[in-house]
Amino acid sequence: MTTTIQKFSVAAGVTALLALAALAGAAERRPPADTNKDGALDFAEMQARRSDLTIEQFNAMDKDHNGQVTREEMRAAGQERMQARAAERFKKLDANGDGGVTQAEMDAARKQGEAERFKKLDTNGDGKLSQTEMEAGRQAMMGDRRGRMGPGEGRGPGPHRDGPPPAGN
Repeated sequence: MTTTIQKFSVAAGVTALLALAALAGAAERRPPADTNKDGALDFAEMQARRSDLTIEQFNAMDKDHNGQVTREEMRAAGQERMQARAAERFKKLDANGDGGVTQAEMDAARKQGEAERFKKLDTNGDGKLSQTEMEAGRQAMMGDRRGRMGPGEGRGPGPHRDGPPPAGN
């Protein structure tokens, strides 16, 4: 008779093995960015990972202008991008430019977004959505989401995201 602790231990071990296998697979698919192992990325190393990266973007991240971007500089650049996007979203919501967003402005923005989504889904322009149009929209959304996520993300529960299964399973 196996105990709950034994079942949990087996589940935890299997989960750990699956996680290690996933990490090993991810490492094989995506070579390390820091090829010279100096703890920072130069322009060539960064461009190997992001071919669309311009020298201007790289230089904007390289705050100390030493030709390398450290992990801290990358984090700071990410924070700056998030703050800029948040400021832009706020500016869009603040339709009258008074420095505050009212419920009416929020509702108007929501309605506008819904109208734009509906128009995009209504591919034949007849003012109503068919099952086919809805399914095509769902498939397009899933494709977009997969493009923004890395391997293994957004694919439902599993050991790579949720840890071991509950005891008794």
